[in-house]
Amino acid sequence: MSRFVTHTLRNQGCNYTTLATVRRERGLRLTEISRTIGVPRTYLRALEIGNWQALPVGTYGCSFLRVYANYLGVPAEPLLYQYNKQTKDNFSSTKIWPASLSGQPYPYRRWLLISLGVIIIGYLGWAAWRTFLPPQLTILEPALNTTTTSALINVRGLTQVGTVVRINQELVEVSNEGKFNEQVTLRPGLNTITLVAEKTYSPTVTVTRQVLFNPPLDSSTNNNLK
Repeated sequence: MSRFVTHTLRNQGCNYTTLATVRRERGLRLTEISRTIGVPRTYLRALEIGNWQALPVGTYGCSFLRVYANYLGVPAEPLLYQYNKQTKDNFSSTKIWPASLSGQPYPYRRWLLISLGVIIIGYLGWAAWRTFLPPQLTILEPALNTTTTSALINVRGLTQVGTVVRINQELVEVSNEGKFNEQVTLRPGLNTITLVAEKTYSPTVTVTRQVLFNPPLDSSTNNNLK
């Protein structure tokens, strides 16, 4: 079994070829290092040959160079100086971004944040759309064109929670399930019952029911008709 040989590195004369030299002396493979530090193998190879143009633009190339140099124990500052000089970018105060947990650099995180932003905007748009929709109003009783001999009739229906419902301009109570039930007094003849549902920022919904009230004949009237 081969053993690692420790070499003392000198700061003077340190350049990008030092990375490849130290790696070979230690018998390390680029694939193994890539898995360990989370930097793609192609970028490690670009660092060893000084192909700065193959690295990501901005802070990532500088970050990968520092991480790789620290892993090998090579002084990072001389390499960073060469990198900054050749790329004509000043990264002297750049914040170093670590690799992601999946071993991929943070450009992938950018797409995740963009996707999350799209989802949030979509949800807000959907919520706003629902806010401006007319409220639901379903009448369960009475049926259309109802005829009754009772002076009282139940008006029962369903709506959305938070909707204000009025029957013949009178406010009615709506339960937490969106249900309402109210008795309305009828006049002899044809009665029109008007239901109005409204929310704060939406158009109102109006539904009408016509009920014909035929009062029953009392006993004295029946006797007179005989």
